[in-house]
Amino acid sequence: MASHISDYSFNNPDNIFINPFYRNPDHPNFNRRANHHDYKRPAKYLITILKNPVIPALCSIHGDPYSREKREIITNLSPSGLIIPGAIKDWNQKFSGIYVPEYAIMPDHLHLCLDVCTHLPNGLSLAMAGLMGKISKAYHSSLSISDMPEKMTPFFSKGFNDRIAYNQQQWERQLQYTADNPRRYLIKRRHTDYLLKRWLLKMPGGHKFILKGNIFLLRQPFLFRVKTSRRFTPTEAEAAMNEWKTNLYNGGVPISPFYNPQNEAYKNEPRLHT
Repeated sequence: MASHISDYSFNNPDNIFINPFYRNPDHPNFNRRANHHDYKRPAKYLITILKNPVIPALCSIHGDPYSREKREIITNLSPSGLIIPGAIKDWNQKFSGIYVPEYAIMPDHLHLCLDVCTHLPNGLSLAMAGLMGKISKAYHSSLSISDMPEKMTPFFSKGFNDRIAYNQQQWERQLQYTADNPRRYLIKRRHTDYLLKRWLLKMPGGHKFILKGNIFLLRQPFLFRVKTSRRFTPTEAEAAMNEWKTNLYNGGVPISPFYNPQNEAYKNEPRLHT
């Protein structure tokens, strides 16, 4: 259902009516780690790294976002962006147990799908630090003598975001999400109102639906359902809360109508935003 609404919205922009309601996220933390996860063991991740604001844009993206032909979305890498593929290849030779089946270079960030197939003695963070450092060194070396600063400028902002794929379906969605990033970028640029937080959606047959939230969240690789019940015992309610909190820590997107007081109470639960 979420996918159907999302596709309908993209292909029928005239049916979208924007309400200027907007709400920023509570206590956002882009670099939050999953405190329940062992980052040394084999796992699959979607990694996002933000470009340092002082580094020039990594690419420009052009094309028709509504075309189903992927080749019609063109990503032109800038000199700074051209450094990244070679650096990833060199880094992969050192960490041969980490495979990168998909990545997307965007103007101000980089997405990497990592398949960690071996034990990492020093954890994922050190491996990612190695990649980020390698790209910084390659960029520094590419500068002319006149443009080269005395101290090497970090290529990326500090830290990175990881989203863990707990099953094959989530992993496949992460791969698709990464490959589809340039197209979504063009849609956002063309229709900035898509980023607003409350929509009235008219469907065929005269049906109307209110969508509250960023509709692009429906394209996120990790969606989870929030469902409460009056039959929950205190122990079951606490277990559900802990599960949702874990999912949020991992970058998951909660799906729920939040239509009754109990659901509303869970949505506003402070422990879900700490």
